[in-house]
Amino acid sequence: LPRKAPPVVPGRLPSEQAFVLKFSPNGKYLAIGLGDNCVDVYKHALIQLHDKPERDLQREQAKQKELGFTDEEIERQTTFPYKRVGCCNDHSSAVMHIDFDIDSAYIRSTSQSNELLFAFIPSGKQTTATQELSMKQWFTDTCILGWTVKSIWAKGSLGSDINTIDRTHSKVPPWAASHGGSDPAPYPYPDGFRPKGSYIPVDEFPTNNYPGEGTESSWGHHVCATGDDQGKVKLFRWPAFGFKQAYRCFVGHGSQVAMVRFSYDDDYLISAGGADMCLFQWRHVIPNKIYVQNLPDKRRADDPSKYVIGNSEMKKLLREYFAKLFKVDRTLRSNQIRRTGDMSKAAERVEQIAQLQKSAWEGENYTSLPDRNVVSVSIYNSGAGNEDNHYPGLEGSEITARWAAVVFCSKDEVDDVIDLYGHVAAVTAPDAFADCKLRLFPLYRELDDPPSKQRELQSQDTAQEYDPGTPKMLCRTDRDIHTGKETITRWEPFGKSAYEVPTEKPHFLLITDNDPNESPVTTVFDKNMAKVEQEWRARKRQMDEVFSQAPPFLFS
Repeated sequence: LPRKAPPVVPGRLPSEQAFVLKFSPNGKYLAIGLGDNCVDVYKHALIQLHDKPERDLQREQAKQKELGFTDEEIERQTTFPYKRVGCCNDHSSAVMHIDFDIDSAYIRSTSQSNELLFAFIPSGKQTTATQELSMKQWFTDTCILGWTVKSIWAKGSLGSDINTIDRTHSKVPPWAASHGGSDPAPYPYPDGFRPKGSYIPVDEFPTNNYPGEGTESSWGHHVCATGDDQGKVKLFRWPAFGFKQAYRCFVGHGSQVAMVRFSYDDDYLISAGGADMCLFQWRHVIPNKIYVQNLPDKRRADDPSKYVIGNSEMKKLLREYFAKLFKVDRTLRSNQIRRTGDMSKAAERVEQIAQLQKSAWEGENYTSLPDRNVVSVSIYNSGAGNEDNHYPGLEGSEITARWAAVVFCSKDEVDDVIDLYGHVAAVTAPDAFADCKLRLFPLYRELDDPPSKQRELQSQDTAQEYDPGTPKMLCRTDRDIHTGKETITRWEPFGKSAYEVPTEKPHFLLITDNDPNESPVTTVFDKNMAKVEQEWRARKRQMDEVFSQAPPFLFS
């Protein structure tokens, strides 16, 4: 380290050991929390050695030789180390947690002496504008102190009781964190099972959004997980403010929980124990979630590291696409399904989906149907489960590496999206897809037409026939609920120019309600566990009925 190291004392760890490392959102800075009460800030500016003078190169190689590097290892060293550009030395004890804000302009840090400090980046100079910074949006939430995590601390607890905390990256429905009280229910619910009390999701306390996230408040909230000295992993609603906050508690560790972190897609929580030296993987069940693959991946010509359609714009497109374009009234269509005596359940299901898709394509009763409620949209630029596979079938286009996860308000909305926006039955029933009975769709965008174009559309017949080889422009009629004025909006499909590898085949979206990155073994295991849970609860209800009807003297 750049500063002078303290003398080594037998039986005592060196105070300059690092407790936490955190990269800034823009990737330029690395903050390190140390045991000598400091936060060092390093700039991530790698400089090629061959761009430096020969004397600097020889000096660097001699330093590596003294450290015991072999000639082969020295040859592989193609860059200079990180450069230290700042230091925050205002803490009075070891720094344990660090968070960057979304603009990479500030950091906040907590120490073992229960201090919460804010500092500028990259200088590391402390700032006392705590009220303004407490309302900023932070890229991560791993600091165990602050108003947003006030309720994770039980009454009478010590400052060292909670060791770690982490927040989900996206919002989830309000019943995903805790449900059921003393008799918690699993989700998804087994067939025929419903928990005690109300199971309809109701969000009585909408979470305020930060500027740039849309409306002032939205349905759904984040979830945070904590690890404490009792070996418990707890799930809270975030922000956890107020004097009391309900939570779900999970046990398994044999000692204190040293660290908890959510996975990149919030589907898993990893907890690391202390003395038990165990790593636990918890399945974080998020209801009403779908996975969308084969998103446009065209990159910019001036900067290949960036997409033509950025992540923020892609989130907006997917939110509007799934909320507005294809809608249908299932109560009207369910009674119109043609059934015959020799029709199997699979054929009946295909017929049902075909009629729903046809009604949604034509826009029947579009103005009277409400938009779907999208809780959150997360975009991932790599790691699609079916990347490089052809969809649909071997003659289709290759699936790109870009994909998304979309969370809705209710299970009914998920069923609508799965059925209307391109059901996978089109792959299992290729004849129905070839006959345009079952339909697949690419990604559409809503166009903002001028008034002159609106008048032109009102005088034209906007009906379009479905063609799987050439996706067509769609028109929808919206009515203002206040003035009653009707406007026609056009929806344009994304063609081959939006993809990095152009092809003559259209790029249909692959939409599933299960994670494509999970193996079938996991899915089968979850189904079997749900069946075991259902059988266990049935036996428990039978035993409760037996005990309630038995004479009381049998238990005296």
